[in-house]
Amino acid sequence: MDLDKNQSDSQILQESNFTEPARSAKRSKTQPPTRQRGNFLIDVIRRDSINVENIKFKEKEYWKQNDFCSLCETKYNTIMFVKQHHCRLCGESVCKECSQKKINEQRVCDFCFLKCNDYKQAQRRKNDLQNMVEQIEGLKIAINKYDQSIVDINAQICANQENQKEELKQFALEEGELQLEEKKLTVKIEQIKEDNDQQKSLSKNLEKESTQNKTNITELKIQINKLNIDLESVKHSVELKNKEIENIKQLLKNVQNSVFIYLYIFYLYFQYNFLFFKFLLIYSKASRTSVSQDKHKTKNLIKMKTNMLKVLFIQDINLMKVQQRDTNTTATIDQIIFFTYFIIKFCIFVKMLFLYYKMFINNKIKS
Repeated sequence: MDLDKNQSDSQILQESNFTEPARSAKRSKTQPPTRQRGNFLIDVIRRDSINVENIKFKEKEYWKQNDFCSLCETKYNTIMFVKQHHCRLCGESVCKECSQKKINEQRVCDFCFLKCNDYKQAQRRKNDLQNMVEQIEGLKIAINKYDQSIVDINAQICANQENQKEELKQFALEEGELQLEEKKLTVKIEQIKEDNDQQKSLSKNLEKESTQNKTNITELKIQINKLNIDLESVKHSVELKNKEIENIKQLLKNVQNSVFIYLYIFYLYFQYNFLFFKFLLIYSKASRTSVSQDKHKTKNLIKMKTNMLKVLFIQDINLMKVQQRDTNTTATIDQIIFFTYFIIKFCIFVKMLFLYYKMFINNKIKS
């Protein structure tokens, strides 16, 4: 096959060179080739030009001269424009219609073109066949390998079948265990779902409670703020009340002091009256006697005693003023003292008038 590939294309030229006996034998057929034969060949050969490597064309000096076409036997005529042409491969004289094909851009006759084309197709077929043979050999090798692999696979399948039987048994046992575990897991999943539902409900309740607690907290804060405000107001009112209580205590102290002063004044008043009546009795006893000197002495004694009482009264009042100087009741004490002193003076004056009137009446009666 390689030798056929390396064969030169010059052999095509030798095969395509016709001898005259061959030509004459073709012409001597009962039905010689006509114009229709050339047209048939042209119709058969679809390609107008081919390329062939290592081919040798005949030079011009080897071209054959003839009066008619070697293929269709058409006679050349310049008047009818039937011109003579030559095949560059075989050198035969051919007409235009029988030499329209080209090999390597050189004019050739239809017969040479057909031979070259057949040769190229034969070479192509040989190459294709060689490739097919190689592919068949490769396929045979692959088939053998495949058969061997099939045998190995069958043996492995047999071994695997036994293993699969044992594995199936093991799988059946494991499947039973898995089914039991699946049942247990389904029960657990249902419990988890129930727990999740309970947790969701609890979370919703907790959210509601948290929102309610938040609202309660806000309300409590508002109430606390109100209570703080109320406490501040209460503290302020308590402070005011404490101040009022302090004022009341101070007033009570002042009242106590004023009561004490009134009592002391009344005590002095009664003491003064007691002394006055005592002197009055002495004076009445003396008036019953006829001694005028004793009367005069008794009057002087009464005046002296009354002056002493006045002095003692004024001293006691001054002592009370000194004791009450630190307090806020000095003005009221002065008013009370003035009022009591005025009453005492008025009482003394009335009593003295009454006494002189009584003495005057007694003197008239005696005279």
